[in-house]
Amino acid sequence: GKIALIQRGGCEFGWKALQAQNAGAIAVICISIDDDNYTMNPGNYGAGIHIPILMVGLSDGQNISQFAGNGLHVTFVDPGQELPVALDSDLDNSIIIHEYAHGISTRLVGGPSISCMGNVEQMGEGWSDFIALAVTARAGDTGEMRKGFGTYAIRDAPTGRGFRRYPYSTDMNIMPLTYGDIAPSQEIHNLGEVWAAMLWDMYWAFVEKYGWSPDPFETSSGNYKAIRLVFDGLKNTPCNPGFVDGRNAILAAAESLYGGDDICMIWEVFARRGLGYSADQGSPFDAGDQREAFDLPPVCSGNLILEKSVTDFIQPGHEIHVTITAGNYKTDTVTNVLISDEIPEGTNFKVNSSNLPASLQGNRVHFQIGDMVFNNETVITYTLETDPEAWSKRKFLDGIDVENNANWLTYTMGVDASNDWIITENHPAHSGRFTWMSSEVPEQARQALELDPDAYRIHVDGSHPVLRFYHRYKTKAGTNGGIVEVKDVNEENWQQVGDAILRNGYEGKIDYLTFVAPNMEAFSGNSGDDFEATYVDLSNWAGKDIHVRFRFGTGTDTHSGLGWLIDDIEYMDMLSYNSEVCLTTDQGDFECAIAPEGGTIVESREDPTSVAHELNILDAFIYPNPASEYFIVSISGSEQHQGQLSLLSIDGKRIQTQSFSFERQGSIMVSTENVLPGIYLVDVSTSEGVYKAKIFIQ
Repeated sequence: GKIALIQRGGCEFGWKALQAQNAGAIAVICISIDDDNYTMNPGNYGAGIHIPILMVGLSDGQNISQFAGNGLHVTFVDPGQELPVALDSDLDNSIIIHEYAHGISTRLVGGPSISCMGNVEQMGEGWSDFIALAVTARAGDTGEMRKGFGTYAIRDAPTGRGFRRYPYSTDMNIMPLTYGDIAPSQEIHNLGEVWAAMLWDMYWAFVEKYGWSPDPFETSSGNYKAIRLVFDGLKNTPCNPGFVDGRNAILAAAESLYGGDDICMIWEVFARRGLGYSADQGSPFDAGDQREAFDLPPVCSGNLILEKSVTDFIQPGHEIHVTITAGNYKTDTVTNVLISDEIPEGTNFKVNSSNLPASLQGNRVHFQIGDMVFNNETVITYTLETDPEAWSKRKFLDGIDVENNANWLTYTMGVDASNDWIITENHPAHSGRFTWMSSEVPEQARQALELDPDAYRIHVDGSHPVLRFYHRYKTKAGTNGGIVEVKDVNEENWQQVGDAILRNGYEGKIDYLTFVAPNMEAFSGNSGDDFEATYVDLSNWAGKDIHVRFRFGTGTDTHSGLGWLIDDIEYMDMLSYNSEVCLTTDQGDFECAIAPEGGTIVESREDPTSVAHELNILDAFIYPNPASEYFIVSISGSEQHQGQLSLLSIDGKRIQTQSFSFERQGSIMVSTENVLPGIYLVDVSTSEGVYKAKIFIQ
């Protein structure tokens, strides 16, 4: 007799509605994960639904949620059948123009009469959307206006979404998509609207600079110039293109048509949506392996540029090679350029190691460059010597060097699948014979690998606490991937560590359904054949005892990737060398920079004061298994046993806990009368050691 309010979640909308209907609901309201991008389809269960079900945006859903159960009354109103019963999409100009525009792009890309846009990152749908937008623009329009595609055909307002996830607009709050949004949603129209959004931004940038004219042959107008660039860009675009190819083709057209006058404006437009100077499209035959970037080429910065790089990893006592690059991209010459770099504590400047004359003053080395004209760069190199008795302090290291590793909990979250975390020697490890592995499977799965806090006590302390692990992965980019999570042992919720990763972080965004969470990033795609080290800064958990968990998720797309391999998982107090270099001029310029990704990291060695210590495995067994009303854990040993037994759900949540105490040998009886059927974890912890096992309760 109630209306059910349901969060989106990860299962089919029709299935959700069926459960609510079977439980007596008279209607369903489903809440999206955002305010603009949502649709709802019946799926496999929709035919059995006889109650109304609709979806609302996140903001509306939150407003309803806060009053639900507190006197809120909701009414479903049938608006009545609007006429005509069916709408003809031939009357929608944007659709007709879009389809005809396919004939233009397929004939121009890669050369005349060549159809070569069969690769997955090709932007055909985007070019068609842009041409439809440009041809239907009218006097008085602005870039910020909401402009939908195909709105007439689905009875949407002209300012609605139409057939796309968002209406087109230069306002990033209305059309928020960037290059990185392609990976988690690679359907050709979803991919195309990202490209169209970039071209639409460029159109309005030209209109703002040169004005708009209703005369399509007014060659000085901004709209003419923008459309001309897109068409000439099509002629420059190679066969089987990716986004970077398309961007470069337009830049080349701007150079040949207009002498490069608008090059930096075009760079700014593309960079705003992630297709900047450092963006990498990867393979145009893979729509999930791109790396977005929001930077401009130095020549478009209008500033002095200062960058610093160092040897990224050394053994204790090895040398560090430093490179400093300074460039003048201001229009005027700058005079008396002085570059001053700090010598990190624990290192020494190696005499006569620099390529330019250097002077030492205290803990700084100075380089007098003199005058720098526009578009001029200077590169400085020198060497630092380090202390052979200084290294990162190792506090915990699991080299995965045994087939049966009791330090970890492995469990399935949500849907049962066949890719459990296993220790394998079937693939090369980073060190030794064994490595953890969760394989890629063509089904939805979420597998967890959690460091068991009862086997290893990890207390976060030190000057720079860091988690390091070596790994490699090969997955369907944007759909399947792995994440790392940390939580305080006294808290319920896990925290994502993406922002805390110092080096070799997540590749990019991943589909919502992989972990049933929006806007997540993950290790996804192909990292290559070699293991790489990822460093996670644990400073946010300083002074706390923590859990660490790796999660690997897969969708339903078939792919033959390897999966995720993890080896040599380590907690350390990291030693790294890094410092700030600064540049000054007579004109008052002051620029500073540090080396990225933590500078130079020094390899770890065992710390005798480690707070991470191994606990013994108890001599114990469990029976009966499967169990119905109870089970018994029998423990043997030479010491008095005093400790705690916990029954946990498969995802690590405690169901019940009891304490016990006995001499040498004894048994603990656990009642399961109030426990639902399923697979559970039994966790026994004493001063002598730990015991863990899975149990099936019928």
